Amino acid sequence: MGFPASTNYLKTAEQNMLDGNYGTAIENLTKEIARDPESLIAYRNRGVAKGILGEYEAAMEDLDKALRIDAKDVYAYFNRGNVKKDMGRYEEAMADYDKARQLDEKFAQPHFGLGEVKLKTGKADEAFEHLIEAVHLAKNSNNRKFADLAQERIKQVLQYKKAS
Repeated sequence: MGFPASTNYLKTAEQNMLDGNYGTAIENLTKEIARDPESLIAYRNRGVAKGILGEYEAAMEDLDKALRIDAKDVYAYFNRGNVKKDMGRYEEAMADYDKARQLDEKFAQPHFGLGEVKLKTGKADEAFEHLIEAVHLAKNSNNRKFADLAQERIKQVLQYKKAS
């Protein structure tokens, strides 16, 4: 079954995800994968959408496939870490976040993920350190929105520490 090369399923799926239409995004990404079975971005984004919908095992399959296509894809490691975190597989999540961090030292999001996991496992001091680094990296990359999110999480960590 062929799809016209001019059809841009990736772009449509990206808009679907921005609009919160994850099911429709999955449909478009599946069409892209049928068109291009080695589409790293399609597998990665479909994994993200499935993870958001709580379809964790299916999300893991897509993110694993993305990493088979490109074993150095920082975003696939980061997103797989998010899925593992949501599944409560904290040690595995930390390993994926660490791998993403090693692949791109300027990528703020793995530090945020590590901060989240550290907080969930009762390691508030380590969570604080990672979140501070996430803010620093986000500001350096002019990602103000993400820096603000990380700063809000820091406030929560400080409240947690104060209550402990």
